[in-house]
Amino acid sequence: MTRKWIVILTASLVLSANPDALSGEIDAANNLLVNPAFLAAANPGIPDGWFSMPPILIPEWPEGWSLEESSFMPGTKSIRITNPTEGGGRGLWHARYSAPLPEADYTFSVYLKSDVDMRVMLSVFGKKHELTIEREWQRYSFTMKGGGTNIHLKMQSKGNLWVNAPQLEKGTRPTSFALPSLGANKIVMAGIPQDILFPLDWRILPKQLRCVRIVTAESHGGSKSVKMSGTGPKYISNGDTLVKIAKEKDYLFSCWIKTESVNGVLATPADTEKAVKGKGIFVTLVAFNKKRGWIKELSLDQRIATSGTHDWRKFELVIPSARLPPETEYLGFWCYAPFNDAEGIVEWDDFSLVDVKEPQTNLVANPGFELCDGLKTKAEGKPLIVLLNRSFYTDEETAYLIVKNSEKDNQGEVEVRLVADGNIVLRKTAALTPFKARIPLDIDSLSPGDYTLEVKVVADIGGKIERRLLLKKLMKSANEVKIDREHCMLMVDGKPFIPFGLGVETEVKQSVWKDIAAHGFNTACYHRRNFTAVELDHVWKEGLRVECWMVEDWKKSLADLKSYYLRQVSGLKNHPAVLAWYQMDEPSFVSWEHAGKKESDLAVLQQTIKEVDPYHPSFLNYCASWRIGYGDYGGLAGTEILSRDEYPLDYSAWRRDADVAEALTSWAFQISQMRFDGERSGKPVRQWIQMSQVMGDSPCFLREVTPAEEKCMTYLALIYGTRVLTYYVHKPMSIALWDSFIPLSKEIESLTPILTGDDLSGEAIGVDNPNIHFLLKIYKGKKYLICVNLSEAPVAVTFKLNRDFFGSEGKVNMLFGRKRLDYLDYTIKDDFGGLEAKVYQMRDVNPRREAP
Repeated sequence: MTRKWIVILTASLVLSANPDALSGEIDAANNLLVNPAFLAAANPGIPDGWFSMPPILIPEWPEGWSLEESSFMPGTKSIRITNPTEGGGRGLWHARYSAPLPEADYTFSVYLKSDVDMRVMLSVFGKKHELTIEREWQRYSFTMKGGGTNIHLKMQSKGNLWVNAPQLEKGTRPTSFALPSLGANKIVMAGIPQDILFPLDWRILPKQLRCVRIVTAESHGGSKSVKMSGTGPKYISNGDTLVKIAKEKDYLFSCWIKTESVNGVLATPADTEKAVKGKGIFVTLVAFNKKRGWIKELSLDQRIATSGTHDWRKFELVIPSARLPPETEYLGFWCYAPFNDAEGIVEWDDFSLVDVKEPQTNLVANPGFELCDGLKTKAEGKPLIVLLNRSFYTDEETAYLIVKNSEKDNQGEVEVRLVADGNIVLRKTAALTPFKARIPLDIDSLSPGDYTLEVKVVADIGGKIERRLLLKKLMKSANEVKIDREHCMLMVDGKPFIPFGLGVETEVKQSVWKDIAAHGFNTACYHRRNFTAVELDHVWKEGLRVECWMVEDWKKSLADLKSYYLRQVSGLKNHPAVLAWYQMDEPSFVSWEHAGKKESDLAVLQQTIKEVDPYHPSFLNYCASWRIGYGDYGGLAGTEILSRDEYPLDYSAWRRDADVAEALTSWAFQISQMRFDGERSGKPVRQWIQMSQVMGDSPCFLREVTPAEEKCMTYLALIYGTRVLTYYVHKPMSIALWDSFIPLSKEIESLTPILTGDDLSGEAIGVDNPNIHFLLKIYKGKKYLICVNLSEAPVAVTFKLNRDFFGSEGKVNMLFGRKRLDYLDYTIKDDFGGLEAKVYQMRDVNPRREAP
């Protein structure tokens, strides 16, 4: 029998489960939670927006968790959780919002029942409530002033708990359970062309690819301009390459703007408040401090703003030094159409910032957008790349100097001198060949040590360049990990190696390492404050190598941190499990600049590691965005692997229920930026690949990815240059997802040698669908087309082959499948499922254009 009672305890209510008292129309605006009816489940049995204690800590997973049809509220499902021990802490977590809710009165309510008198700890916005759950459905309600994000429930007793119809709403009392209107209309986006261009040194948000883009043959000066179009807010800025200015100098800023049907009536420059609220487009200038921290937007007597329709027009304004905050060291400018209903077409070109007294020197980088990069990094106009083929040498008899030359008709000569202690020990001259020259250098007789390689290239295209490279020779080691700088990937035991790794952020049992290895992983990114040889023994026992993710109190002095790294690295450098040293995660001036440390000290710390252990790479991991030539805080000098974390299928994308192609194309663009730097420095590109939800640490995740999404992201990462794969984080809830890593790992292992082959020119093949992204490699005389469909929709695809690279007809084998295709008239036709990845082996090799 249900007991009907109301008790007020610290602003808590336990309400009767009488449906008559709770009836009423569903108010779609009431419930602020994600998927509160537990009906949406991209991974079967796991409702989107809700997750468990990490399965990596639950040996019997998935036992103890189920999604059930029986529930108190009609038209919903319930989650059953089994806690096998007293105080076990099993429970339910809600995916956090990407930003805290506004400060207000909120009421949280939920229906709960158990098969025993169970003690439960419920936490809402960080406020904890102890409950005793009984054997029939009750609605529990809590009202509080809040603005936080966290909601979770932990079981303190042994037994089964059922959860149904949670609700979070504004106000001081619970109302009828409501279904939110999230995801009612799926937004299916058209594909984004792979040849879209992005101006170097300028920030164009990847998510605005369709409405902010580079256009050619539509410019004020030069050949390019930036065009904005479409409805909604958008902007460009130089926020990634701010302009360094001198104190006590006046500056003149200008740009050229062309408009067509830009809506809105502009306010007068003197009417500041109205100007901010007015429509149209405008430029905002911003002062930054020495750490590139935002100080304030500048308030000037003049203002750049326009609307309507006009041809190219120059806009300029003076920036007096007296109007700059005293701590200003950099200037940035944001070009906005910031309104939700902003419409019309705007073109921007020829930006300038000059010292009033020295107007001949423009301080703006790439002011006319002439220098551009694309998703498939364009070869045109890029300098020659000169590097050695290994990060260090041991028993190799020959080193190779690699000179990459993007111009097929470029000719010239390469001069090489190997210097030790001021003496020339080797001298060589070779011809500059099309695409790539591999110049052998005899190093068999060299003793271990550091040598300087002086390289001079004189080319018809690109002129004369000179480089000084470090050639490092070491004694042979039983456990050495080299970087193949020619192909930007790691080498283990003298063979190419793609780490296929799982992130592990907690201490686990031997059975867990066995489970990880059994699912195809060859690497673990293990997060520990202090590693021990015993821990690494456990990992190595299962054949796994370790990215040693070290963590320390970054507020300590540089001397203290050096001591920590010296102790860790020197004690474990000879352990066979060590793959690399993960030096620091997401460094920034906020986390790092304490106790007198500065940004350049990250490179100092990395050098400390290299002096102790030259046999293993060490690296920093950056967050989200990437600046070409710099990376992120710490720069490229402080890392041997270019690593970044960004999880493209985030809360906002799933909340809008948008097609994944939009988010993944943005992600691919960032990887291509990293590859640009990796190819020039010979450094591998590493990605944290999105996988599972994590308690409290992942506010932007709404759910785990599906097996199809995981494979799609993996192939996309490979296509754009990633050669170190690490999945974030732990074992997922979805067993189907977990088991999908077994065949995926076998495919990556098969592709590893193929990915050391040369790229074939992007002109060699074309595709009629912009959601098909691809990479064409040549390996041992065969061509391999690695491709993936970014859209969730199935598509029929036509590949057009360039007759300079292929014969008019041939045969195509499908790797990892039994399908075989014949092609005629330089055309391959095939059908792709949603998010499907395919690898074609093309047996026909055209002898006219064998090498790229």
